[in-house]
Amino acid sequence: MKRLSVFSAILVAGAQPFCAASAEEAGVLDTVVVTANRAEEARREVSSNVTVISGEEIRESSAQNLADILNRKGFVVTNQGTQKTVQIRGIAQRSMGTEMTSELLVLLNGRRIGANNVALMGLANIDHIEIIRGPAAVQFGPSAMGGVINVITKRGTEQVEASVETGIGSYGLHKEIVSISGAQNGFDFSVGLSENGRKDYQISGGKTWKHTAVDSLLSGNIDFGYTFLEKHRIGLNFNYYGMHNGESPADGWAGTGAVGFNSDYNLYDLTNTNLALTYDGATADDRFKWNARYSGGSDVSDGRHFSSAWGNSSDKNTLKNQSFAAQVGYDDKMFALTAGLDYVKYDYERRGSWTSDESRMEDFGGYLSAKVRLFDEKLILSAAGRFDTFNVSLGSVSKEYTDHNLAPSVGIAYLPVDWLKLRAHYAEGFRMPGPDEVIGSNYYVANYDLRPEKSKTFEVGADVAWNFIDAGLTFFRTDFEDKIVAVPLGLWLYQHENVDGARVSGIELALKADLGKAFNREFELSPFVNLNYLTERKNLDADLISAVGSDVLPDTPRTTVTYGLKFKHPGWGFTANVQARYFSAVLNRDFRAASPTYYQYVEGGDTTVVDVSFEQEIYKYKDKGVLSIRGEVNNLFDNDNEFYLDYPEPGRNFYASLRYNMKF
Repeated sequence: MKRLSVFSAILVAGAQPFCAASAEEAGVLDTVVVTANRAEEARREVSSNVTVISGEEIRESSAQNLADILNRKGFVVTNQGTQKTVQIRGIAQRSMGTEMTSELLVLLNGRRIGANNVALMGLANIDHIEIIRGPAAVQFGPSAMGGVINVITKRGTEQVEASVETGIGSYGLHKEIVSISGAQNGFDFSVGLSENGRKDYQISGGKTWKHTAVDSLLSGNIDFGYTFLEKHRIGLNFNYYGMHNGESPADGWAGTGAVGFNSDYNLYDLTNTNLALTYDGATADDRFKWNARYSGGSDVSDGRHFSSAWGNSSDKNTLKNQSFAAQVGYDDKMFALTAGLDYVKYDYERRGSWTSDESRMEDFGGYLSAKVRLFDEKLILSAAGRFDTFNVSLGSVSKEYTDHNLAPSVGIAYLPVDWLKLRAHYAEGFRMPGPDEVIGSNYYVANYDLRPEKSKTFEVGADVAWNFIDAGLTFFRTDFEDKIVAVPLGLWLYQHENVDGARVSGIELALKADLGKAFNREFELSPFVNLNYLTERKNLDADLISAVGSDVLPDTPRTTVTYGLKFKHPGWGFTANVQARYFSAVLNRDFRAASPTYYQYVEGGDTTVVDVSFEQEIYKYKDKGVLSIRGEVNNLFDNDNEFYLDYPEPGRNFYASLRYNMKF
């Protein structure tokens, strides 16, 4: 805590010479979030590290999907062809897995939709994104060990707004976005649609990487609601994400490997749909609030695989999900209490040339959280607990797997002044074994003795929102027990096993300073940096260390940094951004067919990618409409961009668009 106080003091002392006024501002800390405790609360009361990506940041980016925008914010996003997964604090979505086997949970408006592929999730109709770093099992149950990414869509207001954008870019890229929202006589609506596609892209050096084209990525979100008796709303929310004819090279199989040998590849149709019915209510003074939600949908991967060595094959994996949640909360000036019940069911079906199977997973959970505000709301104490009981039914072997879990969390937030928050948080997380991990699949041997993996995380930190500075610093440590990993048994043969454990610890720093505000100027000039540095990323299992050849956790970079400069002048209608993304060397398996280290664990990566963008208003119609032109150059210096060996990202590429925003 002493170190954190010193850090905050240094920031403030360094800022003072530039300030035209000494007024303290806590606007960022007063931002309302809903993910940390599944209820509306100011960030000033949250004891864990929270990141919010605003709708403005999303609109100012040429990001085509959730993977792109997370990558631009400094999160580790790994490319595996048509699938991309994200990592937080060394904990990640499972490659080629499903939501129920992920260590990181991606939500839409607080609900599970079966999503484990952030490349599939489009950005149509997004209001903002909230990200909880660290375990959130108390709030959301299994698969929230590393954190939660909650994508929150827009809700219509009395001001009817619409937006249309069309853009083109390198490799035949095209993108179209349409959205409209509004409200009247108690009814509100919000609709967003986006579609994009591209041909095979080029990697650094100008060579075309075959079979990376996507014919179409369609994203849609529809939200309707009716508010009655002032504090009661019933709503309907529907989402659709669909990728048609997404190609993925066969990553070294049968000699394909490098550019030019392209007879082997995969072709996917991917869809994710979900429909939710919701009810929210509150008393007139907002002291009591309650809600209930039912949702259901499916996540489908339909793949065709073309191999000169193994022959052609196909498979179709379907994950159907249903969930029900009910919650009630009480909140007055001093005390807040929230209680809720969750039920989620997954039905998993695999049909393919090599494997066919069906399985089911169910989880029942109940949670209780409490918060106390003391000393004129300068000290906030919180505690929560959750109990889950779950079972996995394995259809092919008529076997059932059952277990339970108790996950506690405690936190403290202290605000000695309005612009400074000191915080500490402890939480536990867990993930149950998935059916495919237990019963095996094409290249995996069954293991019916798998135990749930668990994590324990402790973090301390400080947040500053003072005048023109917004900053945060966090120290964390996570210890794993019974971590589930895929252990190689031989060439192309694995088994999921519990290992003795692992440890990840590190530092997270976020710093942004608006120099325009510091000098009382009309414009914004904001240098920024986001740093994630892992002081430990260690395997603690001797057998796994022997198999990998190192005690370093694979696929986990020590350092990731995003840094840059944003300029925005409202009077000119002009915005410009320069941003660099860096990740350090990564230990991963070499799948390059012609490589002398083929199938061995080697270090790769250590890459910096620089992006430049601008937006200029070119026409205004009174206060009703604005036409803007956008331009972007990604990977400006055409650097190698390859987190996973044999999965390179695009080299230098361009994007330009026109956008028209309207108000009625």
